Amino acid sequence: MEFRVLGPLSVTCGGEELLLGGPKQRGLLAALLLNSNRRVALERLAGLLWDEPPQSATANLRTYASGLRRVIGDRLLARDGGYELVVAPGESDVERFGELVSRGRAELAAGNQSAADILLREALDQWRGRCGEDLPGDIPLARHLGLLDEQRLLVLEDSLLLRLELADLRQTVTEVRVLLTDHPTRERLWAVLMTALYRSGDVAGSLAAYRAAADALDRELGMRPGQELRDLQQAILARDPALEGTVRTPAAPVSDIPRQLPRDSRVMVGRDDELAAIMTVCSGAARDPAQPRVVSIDGQAGVGKSALALRAAHLLAGRHPDGQLYVDLRGTTTGLEPVSSVHALAGLLRALGDPHQTSLDEHELSARFRTITADRALLLVLDNASHTQQVLPLLPASGNCTALVTSRRRLTTLDASLCLSLDVLSPEAARATLTEYGPPGEQDEGAVADVAELCGRLPLALRIAAARRASRPDWSLAELARQLADDRRRLDELSTDDVSVRAAFAATFDALRFGDKPGESTAAELFRLMGALPLPTYGEEVLAALADVTEAELKSALRRLVDLHAVEPRAGRFVLHDLLRLFAAELAEHELAESEREAALARVFSYCAEASRQAREQFRPVRRDLPVVLSIAKQAKRPECDTIDQAAIWFDSEREALRAMVGIADRGSAALYLPTTVIVDALSTDLERDQRLPEAIELNETLARIAERNGDTVEAAECWRYLASCHQRLGNRALARDYVARGIELGRKTGQTTRLVSALNTLAIFSTESGDFDAAESLLTEALGLVGDSDEVALGILLNTQGMNARWAGDNAKAVEHLLASLAIRSRVGDRVGQAYTRYQLGRAYLASDQLEDALLHLDALVDLAVDLSARDLEREGRIARMQVFNRLGRVADAQDELARALDLCEVVGQLTARSQVLVAAADPSADPERDTALATA
Repeated sequence: MEFRVLGPLSVTCGGEELLLGGPKQRGLLAALLLNSNRRVALERLAGLLWDEPPQSATANLRTYASGLRRVIGDRLLARDGGYELVVAPGESDVERFGELVSRGRAELAAGNQSAADILLREALDQWRGRCGEDLPGDIPLARHLGLLDEQRLLVLEDSLLLRLELADLRQTVTEVRVLLTDHPTRERLWAVLMTALYRSGDVAGSLAAYRAAADALDRELGMRPGQELRDLQQAILARDPALEGTVRTPAAPVSDIPRQLPRDSRVMVGRDDELAAIMTVCSGAARDPAQPRVVSIDGQAGVGKSALALRAAHLLAGRHPDGQLYVDLRGTTTGLEPVSSVHALAGLLRALGDPHQTSLDEHELSARFRTITADRALLLVLDNASHTQQVLPLLPASGNCTALVTSRRRLTTLDASLCLSLDVLSPEAARATLTEYGPPGEQDEGAVADVAELCGRLPLALRIAAARRASRPDWSLAELARQLADDRRRLDELSTDDVSVRAAFAATFDALRFGDKPGESTAAELFRLMGALPLPTYGEEVLAALADVTEAELKSALRRLVDLHAVEPRAGRFVLHDLLRLFAAELAEHELAESEREAALARVFSYCAEASRQAREQFRPVRRDLPVVLSIAKQAKRPECDTIDQAAIWFDSEREALRAMVGIADRGSAALYLPTTVIVDALSTDLERDQRLPEAIELNETLARIAERNGDTVEAAECWRYLASCHQRLGNRALARDYVARGIELGRKTGQTTRLVSALNTLAIFSTESGDFDAAESLLTEALGLVGDSDEVALGILLNTQGMNARWAGDNAKAVEHLLASLAIRSRVGDRVGQAYTRYQLGRAYLASDQLEDALLHLDALVDLAVDLSARDLEREGRIARMQVFNRLGRVADAQDELARALDLCEVVGQLTARSQVLVAAADPSADPERDTALATA
């Protein structure tokens, strides 16, 4: 058989072309052909054929494979959750192309230009058009095919440059002009054309070609010609003798050319974009003939920096015929000192056969290295660098050279041609990596996904997990997932005899622990303390409280952690990778005294309690007794929570961290209890604004459990009352009444007036909603007798409930009397949320009495307040009521506007029942949606 993809995809057998089926089936064959004689996982294949694989992707792939098997027979094998295409030597045009190019470049390196020209032309003859040109161009596979097209262009440019040296000028000019019609922005092609025309004696034509190049680059890309073309134009104007060309001789005998690259990784998934970026930068013309192409690759331990650099190096090796050099700089190798620049230079010079490498002076050795490499095309991989100063003396000086540098630190001052910061793999790539490295056998897709996530999608962890699975054939993937699910044992499981995730992380931490730069010791301490406080994200103020350091010290420490990818900045906050979080927790447990951990947690909890209280009070005053928790964090600055907007921003940024802290308090010491009560109270108020009642319920259930464990039945009773209110609003009436009854019973037994009043008010609301207005009034009378005139916050709440009860009972005059009294009190104490709810009640009472102007006055104020408070649910109810007023007033356009806005708010809060209430109210101006939404609970 003959498999051809360098042009339209085709397969011939005995000279007869086979029918390959539809586009996706042909795409599957092309994907397998690019990975011939190697198993390709189903998940990997799906990622090549679909941007977003459908649920039926696996079934579809099996259908396509079955169709191909009918055409090419047993060349297509099913292998362990994937497929393999068997291709014999010489059957694939991709293989023939690559072999001919390698042989041609080897001949060129040996100085055999004529032989090199023949081989490169033969390689180019393998092409019949654009790679896979009959395949769909909108699938991820197209990017891989595009890389082959780019390789063809690079080989073509090499061939044309070689023909310049062989004086094949007329044919070269013709070929280049044809190529430039399709590739007008390829500067190397313009350089070949200008040189060929000049050597043919057509100086004017050569300069005209430069002007054409400038026009094309400006038209297509909006940029001017690069330095190489500009220098060539100047050389032509000066009639530089060097333009006449010389026959190239090899820099060294072939046998002495260093080939030091370590073996390429067998599997690399999910780095296509990064690899394409490296190839683009390193395969094009040099920006500056005196500057090498330098690519810097950084990222956390185990993220695959070295693997990516080596894959790119192997692909680029053919473009660097004078040798490929490799140095492990041991920047973060446990137990070993980083390699000095002097020792690295001495090794590089020895590899290049230089006898003058006995000096121990770094500057002298670096100058010698630049001299030797000035006329060579070398590829240099500098792996595991510790810092920029270690790398700079090792960089060659020629624009024909390329250096790939990897480091855990961001080498920000390296002045690289391309800087890449690697992140963990995508979920799809992580699963595909596990499948590719894993042993033969049935693959459980759910278990693969679980293991990938438990490995944090970190390539090193994924490879170790796959190796562990392969070494234990009695384990299923589900069993491996169960082993990894235990946080305290996961790092133990991600370890083999010679490599472990923990050791890789330890090297990063040791770089901080034993570092001598400003901020490194603080960074190491901060990292340990973060292990004692496992949060989803960290704000700077919380970290300052945790470490008790100044703002300047914190920023310096965070810079160090970010540079080493120990933490990652994300939207103004900082995140620990899941596995690094476990490593930090181990450090906190083993290297920090218990008193240090408890003191750090106490600082954070006290700080967050104080900040939560400040933010909560912007929405409404505290309506129950809460402990005063003074922050004991000396350095953390006070958050800006002096306005509603600032408070809302603070809650938005800290909400998830605060929720995690409540979980920590549930597992932690009694010392965290009091600040947790303040945090839960504030968070509950915040969540109520967005109608996120299930989350508020979860928090208060946790607090009730902590309170009972600490013997605080009074606080537990308040949690029960709050839970009753939430459940009532969600329609869980039986559960709500049970909770509130427990709160009333406890309040009467203990004599806790504040708690008892709150519980009586809540039960009164329940009675109103069930139509038992007399019972509600009786409960409110009891509560008012307990409060008196001293507690204005509670008095405002009770009067609001009394007004609502009277309104629902049909006595609108009495309702207005109670509600105006409540509004006056709530205005006086600054309870803006309370004012909004009372104005809603007043608007409804006036609307029921047909006092439309008075109703509109209060409803307008309500909507303004709701907008200021970001209380979308309350804003929606206010707009419903205003719509009904406008309808009665005959203001149809205003009513329609309110209807549209109310419906928009239903979409924002995601409540389908709310949408139906809006539509009912629009159809019936006398409808009262409050009886369904239970706004009276406020």
